[in-house]
Amino acid sequence: MRPGQKWAEPDADHAARQMRAMKDDPAECAKRAAAARHKVQTEFSEAAIGQRYAARIHQILDDLEKNNLVRRASGSARPMPKGDAA
Repeated sequence: MRPGQKWAEPDADHAARQMRAMKDDPAECAKRAAAARHKVQTEFSEAAIGQRYAARIHQILDDLEKNNLVRRASGSARPMPKGDAA
């Protein structure tokens, strides 16, 4: 867990009440299901996950570069000696 996060203990009675409420109100159930489907499709698609991974990798590289631990391949890298395989 990270600072500021809280662990939530499961509440079986609350879960049962929520399930009964969805059974008793099909329109609300459909509304929540559609919202959940949309969230999963937009926030957890391959493209969305790829964008988050790319952003994090760039952040890590920027941090390393700031600490002089790595140089980006933006023309500042030395060319490889002849005969070395790429």
